[in-house]
Amino acid sequence: MIPDFDASLQMPSPEYIVDVESMDIFPVGWCEANAYNLTSPHKAVLRRKRRIAVVQPEKKLPSSVPVEKIPHDLCPVPQPDTTGTINGRYCCPQLYINHRCFSGPYLNKGRIAELPQSVGPGKCVLVLKEVLSMVINAAYKPGSVLRELQLVEDPQWNFQEETLKAKYRGKTYRATVKIVRTSDQVADFCRRVCAKLECCPNLFSPVLVAEVCPENCSIHTKTKYTYYYGKRKKNH
Repeated sequence: MIPDFDASLQMPSPEYIVDVESMDIFPVGWCEANAYNLTSPHKAVLRRKRRIAVVQPEKKLPSSVPVEKIPHDLCPVPQPDTTGTINGRYCCPQLYINHRCFSGPYLNKGRIAELPQSVGPGKCVLVLKEVLSMVINAAYKPGSVLRELQLVEDPQWNFQEETLKAKYRGKTYRATVKIVRTSDQVADFCRRVCAKLECCPNLFSPVLVAEVCPENCSIHTKTKYTYYYGKRKKNH
């Protein structure tokens, strides 16, 4: 006699808890004793009704209702300290990665296009370190960019030394780079870095370039732009 496994679905039976390897379990024990292949019983499949999510359009808040902005932990509200210094001077404005601008001989145009459009606001050192790290990763040879960044400095800067990393062909390179700490030096720092990398001064800067760059960098090739910008910089 072959046991009918579907019979258990027809009427409820009391529940007994036994060990999973117990020979008292029927039909497990019977199959084990008679060398019969045990197959799982057929179970009725209940089809659940699909729930349709109805998305309501967002209601526009009236102009009189204030909208709460998420505070930036990296850039606290400026408050005077005991010496009277305003902490806001260490808060970097939003820096834009202007993808349309000339990328120069060191940076890959395609990788620049994959970067976020902006970084910050936040503490100057943190924001600028993030931007420099992205620039390094967008380079054809990150180690070369890292060496160039080491040469960017100004004795008048209020700077802080930070360690930056670059990975290339399985090797990791490290270098100490000077990064400005105050917001009034951010724009000059960005322009000096861009000049060192021979790219457009607005490639990453506090200035958002919408369509046409004020530097008119799109008309120059890599060799012509290097000559043009370098010569103009010397004249100034």
